[in-house]
Amino acid sequence: MAGVPRPLFAEETVAAAEVDHQHQYVVKAIHIVKKGESLWSISRHYGVELEKLMEANDLTSDTIFPRQKLVIPAENVPEAGNSQAKEGEFIHWNQVQNMFRLFDFATVTDMETGLTFRVQRTGGRFHADVEPVSQDDTAIIKKIYNGQWSWSPRAALVAVNGHTIAASISGMPHGRGVIKHNDFPGYMCIHFRGSLKTSDLKEDLEHQKMVRKAAGLD
Repeated sequence: MAGVPRPLFAEETVAAAEVDHQHQYVVKAIHIVKKGESLWSISRHYGVELEKLMEANDLTSDTIFPRQKLVIPAENVPEAGNSQAKEGEFIHWNQVQNMFRLFDFATVTDMETGLTFRVQRTGGRFHADVEPVSQDDTAIIKKIYNGQWSWSPRAALVAVNGHTIAASISGMPHGRGVIKHNDFPGYMCIHFRGSLKTSDLKEDLEHQKMVRKAAGLD
């Protein structure tokens, strides 16, 4: 994926399985405040409610300082590596790419197994190119594909910025990844309604079939 800049926040991410049991949330990332950032802009970037961000960091005001470390919380603690799948929103890629923006984090649920893992979008113009956030997430992807890398499309749900979107994943690393130390040699593809293959700018029929399955339409 030559020419794509490194994620602004990837090196501050931590294992998705890390849990703060006192506050009952999953730690999504550790963010180091940069000059000019506000608590509101950081909450908007990660898709986290401002109040939840303040609670996770025991803040009583929205005043922050450069180089301050902030815990970025995810959703309430789920059963480890498992989630009950539901139908996703059948949304066209033209809209999805503005909901699931470059460098956003998302939770992916495999429809068949119910297993979940965290990813960060690191590229992709015609569909989403994503990378697992941690080694634990990579292990879950391999478990979904019976211990092997595979191009086979699978129906999935992508939870991001308040939406749960019908999607199709393939578990084959390719290209050049940018997230370090996640045991995933490259990035993987996530397709949505109306997304295209990079090779010929056409829809992948098998991926579109899985997207419809994830939306409860097939």
